[in-house]
Amino acid sequence: MFNRLRGSKRERKDRWKPLKRPTLGISWVQGQFHAVFFENGICISRWRSENLIHTPQDFKATVLEACKQLKVAQNSDVAMVYESDKLAHPFIQIPPMSGKDLTSFLTRRAPQEKAFSEDAAWSWTHTFAAKEGQGILLHLLPKEFRNNIIQTFEELKLYPKTLLPLSQVMAQHTLRLPVEENDVVAMLATFAGETDILITRGDGEILFIRDLGYNWQNNIDVLVRDVDRSILYAKQQFGVAVNKLTAAGEGSADLHAELQSRVNLPMVSAPEDDHHAYCWAMDICNLSPRRTSNLIPVNIQRRRAEKLVLRLGIMTTSVLMISAALIVIQVEILVANSAVVHNAKEKLASLTQDRDQWSDKLKALETSKNRLALLSKPNDAIYPAHFFTHLGNAIPDGLILSKATVTQKTDTWNFTINGTISNGSDSRLLITKMNQIDAKLSSPPLNASIDDSWRKSPDQILGRGSSDVSKQLNFTLNGSMR
Repeated sequence: MFNRLRGSKRERKDRWKPLKRPTLGISWVQGQFHAVFFENGICISRWRSENLIHTPQDFKATVLEACKQLKVAQNSDVAMVYESDKLAHPFIQIPPMSGKDLTSFLTRRAPQEKAFSEDAAWSWTHTFAAKEGQGILLHLLPKEFRNNIIQTFEELKLYPKTLLPLSQVMAQHTLRLPVEENDVVAMLATFAGETDILITRGDGEILFIRDLGYNWQNNIDVLVRDVDRSILYAKQQFGVAVNKLTAAGEGSADLHAELQSRVNLPMVSAPEDDHHAYCWAMDICNLSPRRTSNLIPVNIQRRRAEKLVLRLGIMTTSVLMISAALIVIQVEILVANSAVVHNAKEKLASLTQDRDQWSDKLKALETSKNRLALLSKPNDAIYPAHFFTHLGNAIPDGLILSKATVTQKTDTWNFTINGTISNGSDSRLLITKMNQIDAKLSSPPLNASIDDSWRKSPDQILGRGSSDVSKQLNFTLNGSMR
């Protein structure tokens, strides 16, 4: 049967890349199980099961044994190529559509195409049919079966990255052949009990693939006829001439020798590693998981990165918690120190206040002493000078002193103060300021007695007959000192 398929542009340009992580490669094809283990980009060990493996239970036990034999480290990646009757590849013709619309279309179409009753896990590959038009090749596998494979790997603490149909690995196999990009190569892939024919360009772009379903050892003449039919089909459907022939897989070196005398095409020798049963397990390790044909869900592919992010998150949270605890301790220390400093500041403020109060008392005592000294030696010029010295400090802002007189009568000194207040002020403001003068003159060092008659009849003292606001208010204040 012919399956016409064509890889996407990105997949056609896929090349072998050095492996960055330890990787377990598995080839599970028609019950045959082969495994290889890569470390530092080098295949360091190989192992195969002597028994055919068909059930998930047998597969789990075989993978466990492979890990023991190959000494596979935990947290290694896993890449697997799979082919059996469980995996179907129906061809679907599609109209031109965007990638998003195609995904929606296939989500609806895949359940209709499956030949089994269970839910389907599916992937797809762009195909090319020369006459029928554009189409895709669905890869359908029972979802529970696929999930059992993933679960087996995860229970062994491995990270499944790739699960590809055999055709996808074969599509990339020709990239290691010594051919030109425009060459058209017929590659025979040999397996236990069957042989596949791939017609592909030298750059890895597939024209079509045929599953023959028989082994070549007992059917060499039939195989030669199928090769001729495939070459003719390529000429008729694609207009290309196959000009190279090669073989890969277990026993392919013997097949290569048998065909040299039976076909009229130049034979291309595959690398030595392509002539054994492990070549497919080795090739799958080097293919990128970012393919539409990959049956491993994207969220499973990213499991390692998600766990790494989770670990980093936990580490970051732990660091933040420790930092927060240290900050709390530092804050408590600072608060304790702050309380000590605060108490010290309060004590200092109290002592400063006591010092200022004693300083004021000492100044008042010194003033009284000086005044007593002056009174003990009377001098007519001292009291007026003493009065005028303090009068300047007693007059508040806004009052204008127009006249002040001091007269002596026996042991009493009488004084009169005349002045005005700024234009636009009313009598209430003037009375307030006169109270201020009264308070300052009555206090030490003058201790004057103020005539408070102006309080009883302020209008007369202020020099006007009513309390209405006028442009200018005058005042007179009388008092005496002893």
